[in-house]
Amino acid sequence: MGKNVLPERVANVLSANPMGTFGTLLLMNVASGKLVNTGAFEVTYQAFPGAAPVSCWSKLEAGHFPTIEVLAQNVRTALATSRQQISEDPLAASKAPKAETWRDEL
Repeated sequence: MGKNVLPERVANVLSANPMGTFGTLLLMNVASGKLVNTGAFEVTYQAFPGAAPVSCWSKLEAGHFPTIEVLAQNVRTALATSRQQISEDPLAASKAPKAETWRDEL
């Protein structure tokens, strides 16, 4: 059915060797699955463009996924730490948005 859209030479190779074709497609599927499934889950917080990102969670370091409560608390902690650093560092304060534009929603 789909061989009509392939170049004639490719269609002939596929027709002549269906098991080789199946094996090749199976190996490509397994390889692509391994590349996509790294198991990584990383959450970082960056206070403003140009600020150093702060890691809130790393599944690779912790070995498991966080609960939503733990993740929310880690983001709140990163936010508070960033605000404190901005208030203490004049250079960071000049790059950061004004405090009245910050949102505390999570």
